[in-house]
Amino acid sequence: TATTSAIIAESNASPTIHQGVEFSLDSLLWDGGGHGRLNLTQAYTYSDFHYRDDDRFGGNQLPGIPKHYYQAELRYSLPNGLYAGLNTEYSSRIPVDYANSFYAGSYNIFGARVGYDAPGKDWQGWLDLRNLTNERYANIVTPGYDDKGKDVARSVPGDGFGVYVGLTYAFH
Repeated sequence: TATTSAIIAESNASPTIHQGVEFSLDSLLWDGGGHGRLNLTQAYTYSDFHYRDDDRFGGNQLPGIPKHYYQAELRYSLPNGLYAGLNTEYSSRIPVDYANSFYAGSYNIFGARVGYDAPGKDWQGWLDLRNLTNERYANIVTPGYDDKGKDVARSVPGDGFGVYVGLTYAFH
């Protein structure tokens, strides 16, 4: 007896739109010559990722990606290689499911860094303080289909306050 099987239905994901823009800017705010420099470094990403007329989800934003993401550092550097900086990271809220029924909240974290870049030498050292206010936030979101407005705990929390020390040396 011969058996046959047939594919009854086949489907693929609905069409999506992936558009956005990234900007970065490194600005010298002050050059004091022998007294140091003050720089502001910034990066911004706008991600407009969404369905294009999906039967179930319409024009919903794709989950797991923030629409707005911003990073900045204000850094004062001395000619002898010492530096100090303040930094920030901001993310807009993130949908956690394709139905956009629940969102991980937006967050803004702050940090500080001090260090030494040995001029003309092969080593660097630094102390990095992250998330100074110990903000609780979702750092990674694993998308789900439709959570029906409930938090089903598929997000990975971001690091709390942390202290990092580093030293690098280049061998030639």
